[in-house]
Amino acid sequence: MGEPQVNLQFIAFLQFGLFLCGIHSSNHGGHNGANAIQVGMIFASFTLGIAIFSPLAGRIVKRKRRRQAIFAGALFRSLSYIGMAMAIYLGLVDLLILNSLVWGCGAAFYYVGSDAEISERAIHENRAEAFGRREAANGRESIIGAFIGFSLLTIFNGIVPFLFFAATSLIGGVIVLASRVPPIE
Repeated sequence: MGEPQVNLQFIAFLQFGLFLCGIHSSNHGGHNGANAIQVGMIFASFTLGIAIFSPLAGRIVKRKRRRQAIFAGALFRSLSYIGMAMAIYLGLVDLLILNSLVWGCGAAFYYVGSDAEISERAIHENRAEAFGRREAANGRESIIGAFIGFSLLTIFNGIVPFLFFAATSLIGGVIVLASRVPPIE
């Protein structure tokens, strides 16, 4: 009977809150699946990336480099999406696991940097609301990202959505780095 397999294209969409189990398919003429242990390692390496790199991000943010940390998070996320596209194209589960670690590094820098930016810019009375608004924006991004990602996946091959998200992540990071927004009221 064999081990259950999960399609790598769907695993890599974890950013968008989607975890689709039991999907088995072929890509580029060969099998492109991951077994249950490898799927667990993809989750674990993302979490490990956050755990390892959050203290480093904190040290950088401590030096008043909040926006640079957010940009670094966007850059690492962009690189991880390119790596995920390569992993899918080549059918290499281990490369996807490695890129999940890089993705976790990006998440660490993004969240530590954005937490510090909100804490610094929002007045104390409005800070909780500012964090709530950020989480609401992240939720909207997850829904819209999943829609765009799966639309691109159905129209194009499995790597196009990741290249699209690599580009949009990098563009977003540049916008954050370049913006000079007044304090949140």
